Amino acid sequence: MDTFDYNAREFRRGRFFYVVEATSEYLVILLVTGSFLARITSELGFSDSLTGIISSFLSCGSLFQLFALLIRKKRVKRITIGMCVLSQLFFMLLYLIPLASLSSQVKTGSFICIIFIAFFVSNVVKPVKINWQMSLVKNGHRGRFTGSKEITSLICGIVFSFVMGYIVDHFGMLKRMNTAFLIFALTIFGLAVLTTLSMVFTIEPEREEVKQEKMTFPESLRKLLNNKNVLLLMCLFSLNSMSQTVATSFLNTYMIKEMAFSQTFIVLLTTVSSVCRIISTIFLGKYADRKSFAAMATLCFALNSASYLICVFAVPENGSIMLLLYYILNGAAMGGIGNAVLNLVFDYVPHTQRSDMIALSHAVSGVMALLATMTAGELVSYIQDSGNTFLGIAVYAQQVTALIGMFLAAFAMTLSVIILKKAFVLQKH
Repeated sequence: MDTFDYNAREFRRGRFFYVVEATSEYLVILLVTGSFLARITSELGFSDSLTGIISSFLSCGSLFQLFALLIRKKRVKRITIGMCVLSQLFFMLLYLIPLASLSSQVKTGSFICIIFIAFFVSNVVKPVKINWQMSLVKNGHRGRFTGSKEITSLICGIVFSFVMGYIVDHFGMLKRMNTAFLIFALTIFGLAVLTTLSMVFTIEPEREEVKQEKMTFPESLRKLLNNKNVLLLMCLFSLNSMSQTVATSFLNTYMIKEMAFSQTFIVLLTTVSSVCRIISTIFLGKYADRKSFAAMATLCFALNSASYLICVFAVPENGSIMLLLYYILNGAAMGGIGNAVLNLVFDYVPHTQRSDMIALSHAVSGVMALLATMTAGELVSYIQDSGNTFLGIAVYAQQVTALIGMFLAAFAMTLSVIILKKAFVLQKH
């Protein structure tokens, strides 16, 4: 049982700085992924396939979280700050490489090495950082808190993306892309300073069970794998990751090629999704605190499954309407899925093993998502090479992957209803 005074000044201050840190970290990640990453690789002369390989590699960064199991310190604040500073400084270097007077081969090799190290360090420290910062939030308030934290990050991210996108377009038109990259590097440096100060001013409470229980890595891993609840949670994590990657990995090319959507319309769709995500986060956080995170997960998986079902029927003739509906439902679902699966760990896994559980479950789900996506990629190639037919039926490949994603999300919903609630309600009460 917690003996902390969560209303104490240092706890309230710590929660505030946790939101600041999470938001600044999110803004840095925006600058080193997606279209911003493509800007750097294009400037460095990378091929589309190499950029795609790098992006796929980064999407599997959760595999690196397995190494968090090797961090066995009782007090993690110092090592967390050090590793976060290191990763963000490496992210900053990515935008300085195009400015350096080096050969293209050296730039290419340096970029790949640096981005690998940056994401490796960032992911290794993530589980222990989450466990530390979430220990500042009282049970029964985590739904609203994580919802507010995500809303802050999303709103800042929308504004930030538009501003940084304008900088890219402006200096790109002037043929001065290096100036934009320098601004981006300085922005990451400023965000790194903000992230560091936020963690420095965040308290690290020490629990009695942490003082008393010190397990080695093999002991902790064995105890986790012998816990049926942990195995069920890992199944849920994996189904969630698999459904999302299979259903959405090939959606952008579908919108660009078969749907012939303009970039402006695609941005509009993603903005609508973000707005729906923000709105749903407000209500879902309160719902989780009132009901349970298992109930929240069930609702979100149902919405996600329904969104993928809409994609099954999306074709060029009705694509704009159907995908608008998809983004609305998917945004509403994503407003709670991430928080639900994470907070289930905090509900049902002992404090001393939470960071290990987060690392292990993310790594396992990352592997499963990668395998599922690779399999789906082969299926997409087969359908497209067959003239957009599958089993004798005229169909687009993305309709089939959406159908698979729908079934996986429905399976996750069933698991959360039948197994999670039945297994955990008695334990919780």
